Amino acid sequence: MTTIDLGLQSAIEIAKGDQLKATGSQRPYDQGVAEALAMMNALIGKETPPWIAVQSLPVVQSNVLESYKIVFKKDPPPELLDACNKAKPACN
Repeated sequence: MTTIDLGLQSAIEIAKGDQLKATGSQRPYDQGVAEALAMMNALIGKETPPWIAVQSLPVVQSNVLESYKIVFKKDPPPELLDACNKAKPACN
């Protein structure tokens, strides 16, 4: 099973390697940065694209810890680390 958007519970389930195998995560911080840069360019008269998007991040068991850091801009919480440690070496 797969889903969209990464949260703590979905990250833990992916780390465990049970039914939830992957997610395509949004990257809200990176989306905000892209929009702010476009706004600044517009304010100084540069042409901006008609729409702005940031590529979703594929999250699987082997990259769940790194992906959590990318999406939330902080280290994974202990619950996620514990789930990953129990699933080693598949979970990094």
